[in-house]
Amino acid sequence: MEFLKLKYLLFIPVVYLFGFMQQLNAQTGNQLNAPFNSDQYNTITPHVSYDESRFVFIKGTEGKKEIAESFIQTDGTWSAPVSIDAINQFDSVKFTLESPSYNHNATEIYFSVRYEKSSTGSDIYVSKRINGAWTKPEKFSPVINSKHNETDPFI
Repeated sequence: MEFLKLKYLLFIPVVYLFGFMQQLNAQTGNQLNAPFNSDQYNTITPHVSYDESRFVFIKGTEGKKEIAESFIQTDGTWSAPVSIDAINQFDSVKFTLESPSYNHNATEIYFSVRYEKSSTGSDIYVSKRINGAWTKPEKFSPVINSKHNETDPFI
């Protein structure tokens, strides 16, 4: 029985994102008329805010991954993706960002960080949007992050 609960919990976000993408697709034709659909970079692990007004994802180009977001503007169109420098440049040591996810009102982004030379693997971090700006990420305590890999946070 527990397996079925887990199966549905994992399945629901995928169905929701697929439905959201289909809705956008229906409005614009075969390719989404949104700036996060690009031939110049990969859109990796996208996450849509609960109110469908924001879209956070890993913007992947050859040799580089960064967290970016797009949002619905007052005219109803999507903004160009904005790289979140507070997250992308928070440490001088080489690291890889993975799996961004908003909280319920899109004021926090949870994501995992994998350091190139680390004995602890990947850990989960959070950045908060305060007065329109994202804060320097904070690493969760050892209660959440262990010496093993913690990845793919989803709220």
